[in-house]
Amino acid sequence: MRIYSSLIALVALGACQAEELPVVEEPRAVVSFDAMAPRNVFVVSFDTMAVSRLRNYGALDSSMPFLDGMLDDAITLKGHQSCSNWTFASVLCAQTGLDAVDLQFVPSTSGMLNNIAPSGMMGFPDYHPRDPWALLTTGNTWFSHDVNSSVGFDVEVLFSVGSKDEARSEVHALNLYEEGISRVENRNNKPWYYHLHSMDLHAPYNPPDDYLVGIENLPPISYDLSTRIGHYEPVNEWIGLPQGEQEEILQHFNFRYDAEMRYLDDQLAEIFADLDNRGLLDDTLVVFWSDHGEAFYEHSYQSHALTLYGEETDAMAAFWVKGGQPAVYTEPTTHEDILPTLLNAYGVAMPDGLSGVIVGEATDDRVLTKVTDGKLGVMLSVEQFGVRLLHKPFAWNKMYDLTVDPDEQEDLFEGGGDVADVLHAMVSSEYEKIATFIDNDRDIDEEVPFPGN
Repeated sequence: MRIYSSLIALVALGACQAEELPVVEEPRAVVSFDAMAPRNVFVVSFDTMAVSRLRNYGALDSSMPFLDGMLDDAITLKGHQSCSNWTFASVLCAQTGLDAVDLQFVPSTSGMLNNIAPSGMMGFPDYHPRDPWALLTTGNTWFSHDVNSSVGFDVEVLFSVGSKDEARSEVHALNLYEEGISRVENRNNKPWYYHLHSMDLHAPYNPPDDYLVGIENLPPISYDLSTRIGHYEPVNEWIGLPQGEQEEILQHFNFRYDAEMRYLDDQLAEIFADLDNRGLLDDTLVVFWSDHGEAFYEHSYQSHALTLYGEETDAMAAFWVKGGQPAVYTEPTTHEDILPTLLNAYGVAMPDGLSGVIVGEATDDRVLTKVTDGKLGVMLSVEQFGVRLLHKPFAWNKMYDLTVDPDEQEDLFEGGGDVADVLHAMVSSEYEKIATFIDNDRDIDEEVPFPGN
């Protein structure tokens, strides 16, 4: 395992300036402090982020230059992955450090079964040694007390709207922040933990008109992508559309999504300037993560909660503190690692039974698992040594060597030999563990065609 970091990966106030980052060979915690850990924690999570459009995650031109600038000064996990492909499942892993098997819970997008998370879960505010006042502002019901998926908060502000275009001004990041910051300042006599969950990047991609200048130069299309219904019309009709029309619609999707990212980035710049002006960054750890990705027909689909390919499950995560020394960590990490990493950084004894590991301390033979009960039913994946196997129970298996095929285009399962056998045994075991608490009537016997490559 290779860790790219400085000898002290993250330092508190008054830290030394960033220097060239040496390569450290031995496993060890990446996020640590050379003094007392910051008093406060500000978490910003991004709903539905296509991380490949960030410079720190491979883009040549960033759609979010302000955020990328913060990541340049952070400990950035560049091999980070979600545990699922939609919000409900993903935020549970990120908050609790537990995967679906250890949670004994797989939420379903069907809206029928399994849609109230288990009681008794604990998140970082529950373990925090200073007992912070904890606030969540969120625009997504799947991350809220409505489904018991918000963990450890004293106060929650949910902007619950039927669709984002119906109440656009209510769910954007700046509005969520403005709702939360006055509450934080009023509690600043006590350590605080503030989590803002941004919905800006979720469909429909509909930023203010100023961010859509130039879209008029694209070929016209017959769909109104500015509304939720209009967005999903071509998605649902995609297979029957001529290729030329598909290409034109995809241009519009990409333009609108990039515009949405620029709008969110400008809001983040305003939010962090305000925090700095208020002096609220001076003793605060900032944690960024995205819940899941977004597909743009890399494998026959647009949106998410569909497959477990990288475009839907690749995520970002980073830890930033004012004056801290940046670092880059490139080994695979997952949402379940966020909680144990924070607990270790704050000197909290590791509770028994966590699925995740402290970032930097995973072994080379670690197995990464993902589970979803999404729009195409139950799917699982396992990954070890850079080889990923995707599994639809009773239907199909696909295997990809990510070290040479990161876009998952060449299926190696047939003829995959011992590697395929080992991974298939792993994923079959995972399925057996979850089979008793998933929506069997909806999915188990359903023959769902394989989605794309």
